Parts: sequence; C-alpha cells; structure tokens
Amino acid sequence: MFWAAEVLAEAGYLVIVPYVGGNDVDSTIDATDYFAATPDSPARGEFNPWWQRLDRTRLGIAGHSGAAGLALTVGQIDPRYSAIVAFDPAGSTDISSLALHTPTMIQVADYSGNTSAIVTPLLPDGTEVPLPLPLPVLTFLPYGPNETRSDYPVPAPGSKYTFFDSLRSAAVDTMQVGIRAAIHIDWGRPEGGTFSTYGEMVASYYALAWFDRYLKGVNDATMAADARRRLTAIDTFDGSADAHSIGTGFFDAAQAAAGGSAEAGNVPIKIEGFPICNRISFYYPTRYFLESGALERDVRASCPDADLDGIANDLDNCPFVANPGQADNGGINTTTPDGIGDACQCGDVSGNGIVNGQDANAIKRHGLGLEPNPTFVAPGNCDVTGNGLCNGQDANAVKRAALGSPTPLFGQNCHNALGAPVPPNL
Repeated sequence: MFWAAEVLAEAGYLVIVPYVGGNDVDSTIDATDYFAATPDSPARGEFNPWWQRLDRTRLGIAGHSGAAGLALTVGQIDPRYSAIVAFDPAGSTDISSLALHTPTMIQVADYSGNTSAIVTPLLPDGTEVPLPLPLPVLTFLPYGPNETRSDYPVPAPGSKYTFFDSLRSAAVDTMQVGIRAAIHIDWGRPEGGTFSTYGEMVASYYALAWFDRYLKGVNDATMAADARRRLTAIDTFDGSADAHSIGTGFFDAAQAAAGGSAEAGNVPIKIEGFPICNRISFYYPTRYFLESGALERDVRASCPDADLDGIANDLDNCPFVANPGQADNGGINTTTPDGIGDACQCGDVSGNGIVNGQDANAIKRHGLGLEPNPTFVAPGNCDVTGNGLCNGQDANAVKRAALGSPTPLFGQNCHNALGAPVPPNL
C-alpha cells in the first residue's frame, strides 16, 4: 500500500498510513481523529503537524485485503469520509449491515490467491510432466497457486464481486474495476511475491481518478469533469498515472551505462496509450454507476472488438492486434494451426506464423544489435518472457520451445498478444 500512498502524495494529497493492528475499526477511527486534529482540537493531546494543509471536509480512505474491508466499513460509518477505494477486499469482508452512502470504488483481481495459475503440462498418455522448478520458487508462500480459470466464475452471494450491486441498489456512486491478470498481492507487493506487470499502474489510474472526482472535484468543476472522463473512458489510458510511476519496472543496463549511474537504468512501467479493454478482466466486469445513475455502463461489455478489425473478441484469434484475415499458419515448430493468429504468435518475429530456430536467431541478433536482420519483421511478437524487453533471454526461450523443451518463461506474453503498444526502441 505504500506505493498508493506515494502516488496520492505526489498528486497533491495529504496522506497518512497508520498501523492498525488486526484491522481494527476503533483504531482506524482513532487514527482519523489524529489526522483531523488541530492545536485547538487535539486528539488525545496530539495533532497532525500538517493540520493547516488538510481540508477536513474532504477525506478519503483506502486499504488492501483486510484493510480494504476496514476502509469499506469505516468509510461508511464515519461521516468525515467522502470517498472510499477498496483494493481487492478480503473474503471475510461483509458490508450487508452497513448503511451505504459514501462513493466507493472496489478493485478486484482476476485470481483469488497470490500467484498466477500454474498449469502442469501433460504427456500424451495423460501423466503429468514434473515442473522444472520446485513449487516454492513459483509460489508466494504460505499461499497456494490460484485455480485455473476455464469459464467465467459466478460470484458467491455477499462476496466482494457483489459489493457493486449493493452500492448501486442503495443509489450510491460506485465502480468495480477488474484488473486483468492481477492477483491479490498486486496491491501489496511484498518482497518475494509475484504479481502482474501492469496491475499496479491500472490500480493507480483508477484510484487517482476516483479521489480526484470525489475529493478534489467537489470544489473544482474542471477537475471533476476530467476525473469523470478518466473513469468512464473506454478507448485508451491517458498519462495521469504514468506521472507517478514509482513502483514496478525494469532495469536497463545499457541505459544505466549511458546515463552514468545505476539509477539511470530504471525503466518505469507506463500505460498511456494502452487500450483500456486490454487491461481489464475478462472474468469479472469493470462497471460504473456514477452521478446517481446518470452515467452507467459495463465497460467490458462495451469492448466487443478491441482491435477494431471487424472480428468480435470471442471469435478473434488475435483479439488485441488487427488481423481481419485471421491467418493461422502454424504454431511452435509446426505448420498445423494452433488457434493463435500469426499476428500475435509470440516468438514468431519472422511473421510466417511458425515459431522456430529462425526466430530465435533473429531475436538474438536483434538483442545484440547486429545488422542486417531481415527476418526480424514483427517486433511485437518478440517478448515471450513478458518483461518488456526483446533480448537474448527471449531468444533462448524461443529456441528451447522450438526444440520441444520450453522454459516457464516462454508464453503468450508479447506486446501483440497483450495489446500493449510496441516501444520504438524495443
């Protein structure tokens, strides 16, 4: 949650991150008393040293997991709060007894556990192939891997996926944001955990827009209108969150060397220009009920053809890169169509629809900066490891996949498969 505090502080909010052991309601209200305290009206003899900068009529509260449930509870029962953002509330959260009135955003993950789903490959006789790495390496213990999604899940009654409906029924402005590929620790990011590449930035984008609408926007019509635009957009993300990208990212050794310091090699994750439909969940809806219902939409349902190639997403073999012809000339070292379109066949940088040694060699040459490299024609298919780069690591992963011994790093993780803009210097 410290990343969210830093993002909001950079955006001009006065932020406190109190420790309330056991996610205790009374302790959170005590922390609020301190935050709102002044020299003339102290809380237990103390007051906020930045009290002069705080507008006590516009307070917001946010939390993750159990603390998200705490934010939902305190934000509804404490009249000082005007906006709530709940980051993937814990399963124990219950809002059924609350008098709902505070504008509330609920962000939810694609998976309920704390690691991406692990699919064990099978041999032709049906026996499992042992994973090349021990399970603890792939799992953030003590949590186990998530279930593999094979169909759209049906939310359990009273679960966090139904909070939107409860708030909407109470005519309270609300929004549910399902973040694609996100897992529960995308919002917590402890050391050693695994999490999605873009989850934190998407979470930042929507949380900042929510507070801008219901806190800053209360007294600023221009801010309110801009925040409303960001919340209801269905085309692409703007740069509002990128300006505060201080969390997840990559290290570029060449950039560090050119800049003369390790810090110069930091490459933050950015989402400006990404299609919104590509970064929201397929499993859970992203939907809003705003301005007392004057604005209402299921965002995912409004994205029938994300790449605008005339083929509906559920029928498109490359949903996020235009391929109206639906060409599928093979797969990994085969000319047999595999259901993945040539335009988004990760590893196929030669553009012939087949992933083989030719592609591995072209990627290796690209990573080394060797010219000419005539078979490297589809850079958006290069990044099979999903780390945002195209280099020797991808070349090795493609080579091993083509030889029939794929590494866990190889997958449909490239820019064309994810619908991510291809950087010009990839």
